[in-house]
Amino acid sequence: MFTEDFGLISAIAKGLRDMKSKLRYSLQELSYGTVALVRGREFWRITNAATEISLFNKALTPMSRNNLASILLFVKRFSPGEDKNLDISESLKHASSFLFRQQKELSVNDINTVEQITKMRIMFSLGYIKNLSTNKNILTDAYTIENIKNWQKEEDLVKNMLDQAVQSSHL
Repeated sequence: MFTEDFGLISAIAKGLRDMKSKLRYSLQELSYGTVALVRGREFWRITNAATEISLFNKALTPMSRNNLASILLFVKRFSPGEDKNLDISESLKHASSFLFRQQKELSVNDINTVEQITKMRIMFSLGYIKNLSTNKNILTDAYTIENIKNWQKEEDLVKNMLDQAVQSSHL
């Protein structure tokens, strides 16, 4: 799981499949929520959890679900592990909440742009992109339909920067 305070961590929840387990419905892959953790000698243990947003929510379109899953797998691939990174956490929160709120008004191209920009923000915060050859506001501006239309004008440049960052990471 990716946490605000500790970055990407692995945690154990004992007895999760048991019918009496209080965590049974609160821990799913591709979910956003609150989790209480205790640091053990060898690994983290989950003591409590509550799901706030799940990508398995029926209100989410399949396209938005796929793009959010792609972003989360991207974080899993490139995140260095237990290292606090608020920029990644904020990027994930803003992108997912925007897609949940605005998905009905977005085209396939708009959703793909949100994915590309979020991935670029993640690579920038991890240090794989050092020199931005595009508008620096692309890293800080809020996700709005108007901004997405403006970002699409620089789509080829963003894709090239993202591809170079992925290649330079050797991951």
